[in-house]
Amino acid sequence: MELYLLCLVFFLTDIGVRLALRTRSWRAVELTLVAGLLLAWLLYPHLSDWAVPWMPLSGGMLLYAVMVGLQLGLMDAALRTGFGRWRAAHAPARQTSRRW
Repeated sequence: MELYLLCLVFFLTDIGVRLALRTRSWRAVELTLVAGLLLAWLLYPHLSDWAVPWMPLSGGMLLYAVMVGLQLGLMDAALRTGFGRWRAAHAPARQTSRRW
């Protein structure tokens, strides 16, 4: 159940944030990335040797899954939007350098 909830929140957050970032500035992308990083810092305070987070017990797992899905969705949307904008900004430069 937790895995399905995590995936649902991830996809909904990712799609919603990407639609919201479509018309915004670079500042919005940066703030979304910072929000995702802050959530990651809050969600994974007890990392073990191989980055396996300390997991809450029973009822807390649903909340944990929602928060992890939110964090992953924010990070994915910010990174993909930022990378897409970077590629679009540098596409003309790449095409002119290949002409010689």
